[in-house]
Parts: sequence; structure tokens; C-alpha cells
Amino acid sequence: YWNDTFAYNSESTTSLKPQIAGMVGSINGKDPRDYLITGGSDCVIRYFDFVSPTKCYTVSGGQQRPSFERVDFEGQGRLITCRDNPALRLRETESAHHPQRLHQGISRADTKHHDAITDIKMVKHPMRALLSCSNDGAIKIFR
Repeated sequence: YWNDTFAYNSESTTSLKPQIAGMVGSINGKDPRDYLITGGSDCVIRYFDFVSPTKCYTVSGGQQRPSFERVDFEGQGRLITCRDNPALRLRETESAHHPQRLHQGISRADTKHHDAITDIKMVKHPMRALLSCSNDGAIKIFR
């Protein structure tokens, strides 16, 4: 177990609240390239850009793009929030006459984790990549 803010219980990956178990980033407060990448029990990897919330995005997992918002505290710091958008209703996502799979086009390899993400690392050599691993033993590489 870790503290309450970043709690992770290896015996149970289901929880009422998503929990962060892995993070990597570069944060010094003066560099316009400051960022944070997080992953946790919700099986989603998120990228946070501390300068512009419009550059924040979901790397893997999640059904649709969440909304990101930046709040500045008068030179004392800033907060970037990530909120999942409400799920679309069935009639908004697929036609009653054509299954959604017929509208997908070429299928891509599955890049999302199916169990809690336990760690995230950035690799610079031999290639620049993001590595993530999950409770089910899956290791994913993002370039």
C-alpha cells in the first residue's frame, strides 16, 4: 500500500475511485515543456501538458477524449484537471441498421491495458518510447 493520495492495492484492482500507480514526467515550474504522464487502476494512460490544457490527451485506454482544464493560483501554482466526458447514448454511436464494427475501417492493434497499470517508464535509448505494464503481465510500448 502507498498513501491515500496514490494508493495501490495489489490484491484488488477494482476500486470505487481510480488510483494512480505509475507516473513519469519533467516538472520544474520554469520549463515550457513540463509534462506528467500517469497510469493507474482505471487502465488509462494520460499525458498532462502544464502550459496548455489543449495539448493534454489520453495516450491509451478510455473511450473518448476527456476534457482538461487549467486553473492558475496567482503565481502560487496551477492545477490541471481531467474530466471524463459523459458516455454517448447508443443511438449517438451507431446506426440501428449497421453495426458499429462495419464503420470502423481498418482495425488497429489493441493498445489499451485490460487491468490496472502498475508502472510507467520513459526510455531514451535505443529509441525514445514510453513503457507501461499492468497487473495482468502486459507490457506496452508507445513511440
